[in-house]
Amino acid sequence: MKIEHDYSLTLKNLDVELESIDFDFHQVGAIYVSKRFLSVCDRLGAKYRAVPLELKSGKKIRQGDFFIFLPGESLAGMDKDQSIYELSKDIQADGVINSPLYPGSISIDRIDLFVLSDAIESDIFRCQETLELFCSERFLLAASDLKGISFTKVDSAYRYDPWADLEDI
Repeated sequence: MKIEHDYSLTLKNLDVELESIDFDFHQVGAIYVSKRFLSVCDRLGAKYRAVPLELKSGKKIRQGDFFIFLPGESLAGMDKDQSIYELSKDIQADGVINSPLYPGSISIDRIDLFVLSDAIESDIFRCQETLELFCSERFLLAASDLKGISFTKVDSAYRYDPWADLEDI
């Protein structure tokens, strides 16, 4: 996949030495990746868009090494017949809430058992039900030496509950 260079974002006034920045995957809101991460995607034929980042500190500039990663596929990854989940409820209308991002889909509040759909063939994609980045075992093996990346197995122990931390408030 060709890396498109339509935009350049700049991070200015970093309080670190530019040369010391060394990661392959970092997520804080957006997903930041290195050329090495993109090369794994390219080897596997993964679909994505990469927005180049230009890092500046004083008069020093570092460019071409890091990108904002946008997965090229957003897929309904959950087998809804075999999974155990709770739909988002509209209390006022006494119904369920439709997904604002994926027309025809319903928002999900919690997943207690996530069974991945057999129809998924992508090596890396944004899961529509959780909005998280999912990958195949093939991707995991190809990316095993990348820095800053960790993997959570989607099995019977996997849970999705974005509201869990709010119960402690």
